[in-house]
Amino acid sequence: GDTTVGVSSGNGTLFVNGGTMAVTGDATLGNQTGTTGLVTVSQSAGRLTVGGELNVGASGAGTLTLTESGTATITGAVVLADTAGASGTVNIGAAAGSGAAGAGTLSTTEIDFGSGAGTGSLVFNHTATAITPLDFGIEITGGSTANSTIKQVGGFTNFTGVGSAYAGTVSVTGGGLNVESGKTLAGTYSVTDGVLSGGGSVGTSGQ
Repeated sequence: GDTTVGVSSGNGTLFVNGGTMAVTGDATLGNQTGTTGLVTVSQSAGRLTVGGELNVGASGAGTLTLTESGTATITGAVVLADTAGASGTVNIGAAAGSGAAGAGTLSTTEIDFGSGAGTGSLVFNHTATAITPLDFGIEITGGSTANSTIKQVGGFTNFTGVGSAYAGTVSVTGGGLNVESGKTLAGTYSVTDGVLSGGGSVGTSGQ
């Protein structure tokens, strides 16, 4: 069945670091206004599997953190904050305001920022190096420049996915973001520190 973390004006926190949590249907983090749903998956033995869609910040606040080799496998899309007033964040490694941590792994059909009505963030704050960067090959779609952000904070990330339909912002403040040759990561770019590189296309408007 479906699973919700953070419902009915309450807060829910779940740590998966020594086994598998399996959801056969859809999963939601932060279902209603005023709720918070936090899920952290860590260590190689920590696994989250969702048989449907994962909605991170439906009407409340949701955060999924994949750290230190933790794995999340989502059969459907990961949807970030597709409702006004909601907030949804996926952290690869650690949150933007924390020290970098080892990356976890996300497997999904796409990360969808939806209409960009809510505040959605995809954060890369990990420890992969320029010699052995973190390859990220997931399709990224939707969003708005006002509310949707891909944040490159720490570590070196090599984007190998499809990002031509992304319409939010891309912020590079540390580490490096490389868009592989032949790939596109659209959006409005801000580079204040770190490195933006690669032979791919950047900075075009999402469609």
